[in-house]
Amino acid sequence: MRTLRAVAGILLIEDDAAARHLLRVLLERDSHTVWEAASPDDGWKVLEETAAPELAIVDLRLGEASGIDLVRRLRADPIWGSLPVVLCSATPDRESVLSSAQLGAAAFLTKPYDALRIRAAVSKALATKWVRKHFEDPVSVTRRLSTDRDRVAQLAKHFFAEIQSTLRLVIETEEERKAALVQLAALRRTAADLGLHTLELALAEWEKAGVSHETVPVLIKRAAVLGRLFMALGV
Repeated sequence: MRTLRAVAGILLIEDDAAARHLLRVLLERDSHTVWEAASPDDGWKVLEETAAPELAIVDLRLGEASGIDLVRRLRADPIWGSLPVVLCSATPDRESVLSSAQLGAAAFLTKPYDALRIRAAVSKALATKWVRKHFEDPVSVTRRLSTDRDRVAQLAKHFFAEIQSTLRLVIETEEERKAALVQLAALRRTAADLGLHTLELALAEWEKAGVSHETVPVLIKRAAVLGRLFMALGV
């Protein structure tokens, strides 16, 4: 009996165009969705603007840049800190392998790429449900709310649009501040209903700080990124 493999969104950061193309072909052969970047800066831009990955495959040497440095940046980030990473290199050294282990890399691949080893590394990385740090399982949400995924998706789209609207509010008077606090409390309740764990906490933090523009938590400023990740869960 054939075992069905998990299909994932994968960010591929590799500066060698030929190697990147080969890896993309191997990944897409298993029906994964692939986003590409040739440098750490491009990879970060794709993360913030386009991708909703469940793991990243990062080359150890990216021209003059280092894949290890990129992983360190990921680990320090409030959104991407738990993203599973697979590091790869044509000429791995002991120090790089140790660094990858210390940074929690799911696997270390050596080039040339091999379909079986890539498949095993991806499967291992996907065992970490990293987005659960941010979100409750959508299936659990639909059951808890006694509704369906279409309704949850509708509520989520409205929620994330409302956050963007709140960020644009002009708050100059006490009455405006009171109205903003009421809106923020409603958003926090919706976040709790939808199982948006880290956003619920960030909204509570902003509410406690008095909803001023100077105290907007980072996760609220980057709510659009979390919205893309949540919708990618299949709600």
